Amino acid sequence: MDRLNVEKRQVAGLTDVDAVQTRAIEWAEPYFRDMHKDASPEMRDALARLARRESVELTPRTRRWLAQRYLLNAEDGLAIPLFGAWIEDYAVV
Repeated sequence: MDRLNVEKRQVAGLTDVDAVQTRAIEWAEPYFRDMHKDASPEMRDALARLARRESVELTPRTRRWLAQRYLLNAEDGLAIPLFGAWIEDYAVV
């Protein structure tokens, strides 16, 4: 929003998303790190596969854990793409 406000624009484009992604990840990093740390190895594996947009068989336990944290969308994909980017670039798996 700050970028759009400074440039007096109301519509963001893909270049805007790319430009602020690193900053957004840095801001959300403590949340992402804690969420990843709290996940079991099985859940971390599922998160890594979802981050890579791979298909994954979710156990009922993993599905419930992801859903309770609003990390799973209706299509069984990762609901927070920024979390997926953090997993790909920063998570120690």
